[in-house]
Amino acid sequence: MPITLRVALATAVLSALVLGFFPGLDREVAHLFYDTQLNAFPVARTEWGKSLRWFGMYLPHLGWMVATAAIIVALLRPSQPMPMRPSIAIFLIVTALAIPALVVNAGFKQHWGRPRPVAVVEFGGRHDFRAWWDNSGACTRNCSFMSGETSAAAMLVGAATLAPLTIRPLAIGIAGLFTLLTGLMRVAFGGHWLSDILLGGSVSVLLLLAARHIILFARGIDDAEARLALSQTGFLLQASLLGVLRAFGVRTGRLVRTMRQAALSMQHQFMLASDILSPVLAGAGHFARVFHASAIELRNALFPARSPAPAPAE
Repeated sequence: MPITLRVALATAVLSALVLGFFPGLDREVAHLFYDTQLNAFPVARTEWGKSLRWFGMYLPHLGWMVATAAIIVALLRPSQPMPMRPSIAIFLIVTALAIPALVVNAGFKQHWGRPRPVAVVEFGGRHDFRAWWDNSGACTRNCSFMSGETSAAAMLVGAATLAPLTIRPLAIGIAGLFTLLTGLMRVAFGGHWLSDILLGGSVSVLLLLAARHIILFARGIDDAEARLALSQTGFLLQASLLGVLRAFGVRTGRLVRTMRQAALSMQHQFMLASDILSPVLAGAGHFARVFHASAIELRNALFPARSPAPAPAE
């Protein structure tokens, strides 16, 4: 049995038993991060705490994002080698979507009524504390059990199991430590209990190890067949796109030609109109000049200009 599987299984079983029989340990650990004078979890108000939480939330997404990029590259360049084995890409994407998103967030958190620490009476909330196994809490949605962020961080353990053998133990150790620290940050924020993060992380690791065995080692996905399917899909998409562009290009050409003919026709009409209007405009200008001169002469005749009076002699 691999060491990763044994550690995850032992963590899940011991956490479930110890924190199930002694649920007060959850409250004792939460009290370590709670300030009774502020009536709050002070780490949640610090900038460094918010930064660490942001880091823990988004770093685990790199795995499935890289895998998605590899599949997109395979579709865009179907004749070129894929930068990642298709089975590994599918493993990273499926585990990231299925375990944290479906099992933890959409499954447990939406249907397990355990209130978060900030929502219980002891920490300024209105609800009563519930052990991890007690589903009778007052929470109705986005509840405490299990920790979604810890589950997502555990996906890094799955990625670490794909590292070369020489560095795989170190990679798995670092990923496991990152998962634990991400969970502890949620406890420090008052968002989860200790049992939420231990069970969320360990159960997620067990599920991804099972998915790893099915997808990568139990002939669940054949790399050659998957690469062939991606290549065929890429060529089909390219042919469809070229067909659309060609049809669009023909229609665009026809539209451009029609608009050009209309523009030439309008230019011709303007030229004809200018040929007709030029004499009219010239006659109107001449008439205006004659009318202006006649008006000046009539004014001078009716109102002759008076010569200025001679200046008196000194």
